[in-house]
Amino acid sequence: MSSRRVERSLSVLAIGAHPDDIEYGAGGSIAQHVAAGHNVTFLMMTLGEQGGASGTARKKEAQNSAKVLGVRSVRFGGFKDTAVDVGIQSISVIAEVVRAIQPFRMYIPFPRDPHQDHRNTALASISASRGAAQVLAYESPQGVSDFKPEYFVPIGDAIGTKLKALKCFRSQRQKDYLKRSAIEGLARFRGFQVRTDYAEAFEIIRFVELLGERRTSARN
Repeated sequence: MSSRRVERSLSVLAIGAHPDDIEYGAGGSIAQHVAAGHNVTFLMMTLGEQGGASGTARKKEAQNSAKVLGVRSVRFGGFKDTAVDVGIQSISVIAEVVRAIQPFRMYIPFPRDPHQDHRNTALASISASRGAAQVLAYESPQGVSDFKPEYFVPIGDAIGTKLKALKCFRSQRQKDYLKRSAIEGLARFRGFQVRTDYAEAFEIIRFVELLGERRTSARN
C-alpha cells in the first residue's frame, strides 16, 4: 500500500464547545486535512445559544461553516450552552464518537481556558481520547497568557477558506475576535514565529508520529 493511500485513510475529529470554536482555532488546518483527503468529523458540545442568537440559527451557521471547509460530518453533543460538565456524561458523548470514527488526530480546546465550557470540553476530550495517536489543543479568542504553542501548522494556502468559514457566523459578527483583522493578525503572528506567512499554533496533549503506518483500531 502506498503512503499516499495510507494518508487518505486517516480520520480526524475536531471538538468544540460552541459553534465557531473549531474554525477559529483550527479552521486552516481542517481545510488542509480535507484537501488531503482525510475524513474529518466535527463535534460541537453545545449550540452556543447564549451567544446572542437562537440555537437553531447557530446550528445552521455551524453547518454552513463546516460546508465551506469541506467537512461533511457535523455532530452535536446536546449540552446547554455554559453547562458543559467534565463528568461521565460529556466523556461518554465524546468517547462514542471516538469509538465510531477511530481518529488518528483530535483537535480539542485549550484545557486551561478561562471559559468553563471550553475547559470542561477539553478535559472531557482528553479523558475520551484513548486510542487517538495525536491530540492537539487549539487557541481560543480569550488568548490566555499561559497557552504554550508547541506545534505549528502553516496555513497560507487555507487562510482564505478559514476566513470564509468564520464569516458564516453572522450572528456573532459584532464580536471583536471574529473581525478579519483579528483573525489574520493572530495567524500572521503565529506564522512569524515559524518563518511563514500564516500559521495556527497548538499545545501538544499527545503526539505519536505515524510515519506512514496504517492505524488499525482505537483502543478504549
